[in-house]
Amino acid sequence: MIPYYENNAQEFIDRTISIDMVDLYKTFLEAMPAIDGTAHILDAACGSGRDTSYFLSQGYKITAFDSSPALVRHAADLTGHTILEMSFMDMIWVEEFDGIWCSASLLHCRKHAIEDIMVKFIKALKPDGVWYMSFKEGDGEVFELVSNRVFNNYTVESLTELLARFQAIEIINIWPEISIDQRRDEITWVNALVRKRSA
Repeated sequence: MIPYYENNAQEFIDRTISIDMVDLYKTFLEAMPAIDGTAHILDAACGSGRDTSYFLSQGYKITAFDSSPALVRHAADLTGHTILEMSFMDMIWVEEFDGIWCSASLLHCRKHAIEDIMVKFIKALKPDGVWYMSFKEGDGEVFELVSNRVFNNYTVESLTELLARFQAIEIINIWPEISIDQRRDEITWVNALVRKRSA
């Protein structure tokens, strides 16, 4: 997937930088545990840095990463914040984050690898921490020939079934949502918000 984002970084940024995420931010942040001091959020595969910028503006401590060097550079320039260049498989954090934000970032993970990657995220989350994720709505893996990308799609039902396999988390909500991108394409997303059990 990295070659696509390296070769099309500016187009991707232009298409996504201005998407209104306020309602999703609110849903995520209101579910976070009440914490004295600054909560720590992981923005995983942060893309343009749009969401990192918002969380920083609200006073949160942020760790952000992306696997595309071009997007890492842009996100660092946009936010004035250090952005790590790494992949999901590089994650080794243990109970580090109060919240994890995966907006349209896990959708390129192959179905055969998604459970191992989810285990890494669950390990990185503190007890009572919350994790937001979103996928395109659909069934199974879809190969997009034009961009040479694989999309791992889910329905509300199939994502519920996947997340229910992990005893360490409880599902807060899974819901579909329609958005319109800057090309005027209508996309249905499947959003999920989960919490790590405290015991």
